[in-house]
Amino acid sequence: MDMEITLPEALSITKGRLFDKYIEKYSAAEVGREGEHIAQQYLMQRGYTIRGINLRIQGVEVDIFARSNHDDRIHKEVCAGVCVDDSVQLGEHVLVEVKTRLCLDSDEKSVFPEIAVDKKKYKRYKKAAQYFENTFDEITSVRFDVISIQILSNNLAHVHHMIDAYNLDE
Repeated sequence: MDMEITLPEALSITKGRLFDKYIEKYSAAEVGREGEHIAQQYLMQRGYTIRGINLRIQGVEVDIFARSNHDDRIHKEVCAGVCVDDSVQLGEHVLVEVKTRLCLDSDEKSVFPEIAVDKKKYKRYKKAAQYFENTFDEITSVRFDVISIQILSNNLAHVHHMIDAYNLDE
C-alpha cells in the first residue's frame, strides 16, 4: 500500500517532527528515528494500536510492535484480485521493520529502502515472533510488515507499507 503524507510545514519544524532542524541537516540516525515516528503516525491513522517501539527481544531490535484492529491482508488480497480466506484472523499482532531514506534529489528517488530488509533480518524477526507467541497467551500469531519511507522534502514523505512481507510461519 503506497501513500504520500504531508509532514509539518518547514516553518513550524518542531510541531510533529522529532528534531528542531531542517531535514537536510539530519544525521543518518536522526533520519531513521524520524522515519519510525512517521511510521507510528501512519499506523495509528490506520487504526493500529502501538504496543511498543524500539524493543529488544532476544537480541533482536523490533522497530514497532503493534496490533492491527482490522485485517489488512483482506484489503491486500482484494486489491490483488486474490480469493480472500475467511479464516484470516482479525486484529493481528504485527512486528514492523521501518526503513527510511532521504530522497531530496530526483536521482535518489529510485532508491528503495525496503531492499535493505533481507533474509537475515527476516530470521531475526522470526525469532522475536516466536518469543511473543511462546510468552504471551493472548498472542497466537505474529505478522511481519515492512514500512519503507522516502523523505522527499521537509514536508513530504512517501510511505510504502508491505503487509505480511514475509510469512513468519514458514
